[in-house]
Order: sequence, then C-alpha cells, then structure tokens
Amino acid sequence: MPESPYADALRELEELERQLSRDRTKLQQRIDFVRAGTGAGHDSTVDQLRRLEDRERDLSARRRALHRQIDAARARDAG
Repeated sequence: MPESPYADALRELEELERQLSRDRTKLQQRIDFVRAGTGAGHDSTVDQLRRLEDRERDLSARRRALHRQIDAARARDAG
C-alpha cells in the first residue's frame, strides 16, 4: 500500500512534539531546581521562577496546539 501524502507531515509533527516534550521536561527540571534552591524568596529568584513558569505555560500551549494538529493529520492519514 502506498504511503499517504500526509505521512511526511505527520512524521515531522510527531518529531516536533517529541522535541517540545524534551524541552518541557528540561524546563520543568529547571523550575524544580530553582524552587528547591536556597535563594527562595529573594527577588531575583522569584523573578527567575516567574519567567521560567511563563515559558513553561507557553511551551505547554504550543504542545497542546501541536497535539491538535497531529490528531487532525492522523485523521486525514487514516481517511
């Protein structure tokens, strides 16, 4: 059976999702590290944590949007 015309796009989306997942995991580890640090409560630490959490929320939103694209691509690929 020949490969679907959407197969390449689907593979690219899935690879992008894996990369975003790895990036998010690293970011969450960094957030955990900052939270556990001895500088908790200092203005610079609070600011750093806020920036990291903002990045994590943005990355999570990008992943959710990407999952919708992957689901749509899979549906086209199956149809």
